[in-house]
Amino acid sequence: MSPNNCKEAAIQGLHAYREELLAQINRIQEDLHHVERSIELLGGNGTFGRPTATAQVPNEQRTVITGPKYADIKAQAGVELFLKENPEQWFKSSVIARELIRRGMPKESKAFASTIAGALKRCTKKGIAVREQQDGVFVYRLRDGSKQGGDGNDSTHLIS
Repeated sequence: MSPNNCKEAAIQGLHAYREELLAQINRIQEDLHHVERSIELLGGNGTFGRPTATAQVPNEQRTVITGPKYADIKAQAGVELFLKENPEQWFKSSVIARELIRRGMPKESKAFASTIAGALKRCTKKGIAVREQQDGVFVYRLRDGSKQGGDGNDSTHLIS
């Protein structure tokens, strides 16, 4: 077998392994979603039906990790894209940072969570996002109308 054939076989094997891992990640995310939803319905957070500042991205809104969508953009653009993909959910900056990394965004600094917090503050100044304090923690979401350029009116109700 020539060196080129060995190289191609190795690359094909790695691609196949990557696909297996992606499928496994998606199955685990599905299972996790069902567990989180069950806990939520059972009132596992101590307050039945009341969302918390540590809300996770609902499974049906999670992006399957398959491409460079987030890998090729900077933190500010990534935060804006993430908020537009999850328009009605409140998130802590640390949750957004974790989701961006999970979706393929490279860490731009050692203090990536701080970078994301700064991007969120800029989003609020630009009128893209709104900020609220829940349980002593700041949470963010897309401002009503920002997804499609609406009138910018804000609604402060929380969605579980």
